[in-house]
Amino acid sequence: MKKRLIILLILILILFYPFYSVIINKSLNNLRAVNKDCTVDQDCKMFYTDCFVCHIDSKGQAVNINYKPLCPLGKPFKMTCPEGKPLWETSLKAVCEDNKCTEELLMEEPDLLTKKQLIYPE
Repeated sequence: MKKRLIILLILILILFYPFYSVIINKSLNNLRAVNKDCTVDQDCKMFYTDCFVCHIDSKGQAVNINYKPLCPLGKPFKMTCPEGKPLWETSLKAVCEDNKCTEELLMEEPDLLTKKQLIYPE
């Protein structure tokens, strides 16, 4: 009976690994503040701040060049993702303002999308 229970638990862990790995990665990553410290524009970069499965679905912000998100379990599974870059990567530029990395729109007509929509797509 004990042996069957252990086998069942192992099977459940293997089958549900993609789901709980995403939850654990997001939870751990959200505990740590995003480093936005800077003194000049070169200290900043546009970079993803979440543990994404597909790059195109990632959330990005202006961060310190040394910042990396905390995703200890890595990507839960390999999958074919759509080609292309997320909007935050192509439409925003990282600049240093008041010793804090911030986003600046690169588009001519900013009324098409707001910065918030570019950083946190729905």
